[in-house]
Amino acid sequence: MKFKLNTFVNFFLFSFFFLTTDFITTSIFQSKKKYGIKHDKFHHHLKENISISDLFNGQKYTIKTNSLGFRDKEIRNINYKNISKRLVLVGDSYTFGVLLNYEDTFAGMIENSLTNVTDGRGEGGHNDWEVLNFGVSSYSPIIYYYKIKYFLDKGLKLTHLAVFIDISDIQDEMTYYYDENLQSVLSIQLPVHLNLAKFKEYIKNNFFVTHNFLAYLNNNIFHFQKFKSPEEYLEFILSNSDKRGKWTLNHEEYSAGINNSLKYMKLLKLLCDENNIKMHIVVYPWLIQLYHKDLESIQVKIWEKFSQENKIEFINLFPLFIDKNDNNEIIYKKIKKYYIPFDGHFNKEGNKVVADYFLKIFNNYSNF
Repeated sequence: MKFKLNTFVNFFLFSFFFLTTDFITTSIFQSKKKYGIKHDKFHHHLKENISISDLFNGQKYTIKTNSLGFRDKEIRNINYKNISKRLVLVGDSYTFGVLLNYEDTFAGMIENSLTNVTDGRGEGGHNDWEVLNFGVSSYSPIIYYYKIKYFLDKGLKLTHLAVFIDISDIQDEMTYYYDENLQSVLSIQLPVHLNLAKFKEYIKNNFFVTHNFLAYLNNNIFHFQKFKSPEEYLEFILSNSDKRGKWTLNHEEYSAGINNSLKYMKLLKLLCDENNIKMHIVVYPWLIQLYHKDLESIQVKIWEKFSQENKIEFINLFPLFIDKNDNNEIIYKKIKKYYIPFDGHFNKEGNKVVADYFLKIFNNYSNF
């Protein structure tokens, strides 16, 4: 009994010191690579004036931010007021452009098109547009509202706002409760698969050695949820094991998230009216919607109706990706063509489709 007790104590002490060392080392190491920070007015934001590179599936990409902490093509100073026409894009990870360099995201492509002009000789120039990307992963309408309000109160001038509503926004609005001033976030009971995902992310971000050790065991011994090909990953996403993007197919239980999203989008519209800002709403599909040919999606219906009732320009990108006549072979080809393998966000080609169509519609509405 004494031997067993000593063994347990030794194991406990070893684990404690190992995890403590791992945590401290990871904190020092990761602090140089993290670009996200907490914000007391709109929950989370990006560090200002940074350039951080990372890898995904062997591909390097770089995150750069400007003086206000918005993702940008370069580190630069943003003037609050001295601008005649400024378009702000707001959304979540799709708008932020995860795993891609900024020039390969629709935000970067839109900025490049609107801020660069070509004269009759084919030489480049610059016009009076400025584009800012407010998008950050895990944003939703309540944060869109508070973030826009925060920077307007600080004196930032903008003339146009394009809100890229994501499929995940409804679930995010339902999963979390925010107080009226967004000072705190209280997580209500999460589904098991979301709790597990958050736990994995926490281990990855805070225990580097432990995470890599567990990853080694998983990859070489247990093979738990290891995707050997994009096809295997796609099968998982399309299965019932992953439900985050499927609410549009069975939306009855998501009424709280829908109502909360509508509430804060209404507040955002009123804020735009008060500041003479032209507002646009853009919707686009996940690969789940492509697979199920969810062309007349509840996502489209909700925001098209809201836009009509509130006199907002509505841009529907679903028909660019979804055709009711597509068979499974064509659908899989589209998914591989437009979405990042092992991830599910738009790749460069998918972002180009979004940017080109947005610019086509936006240019018709943006004239004063």
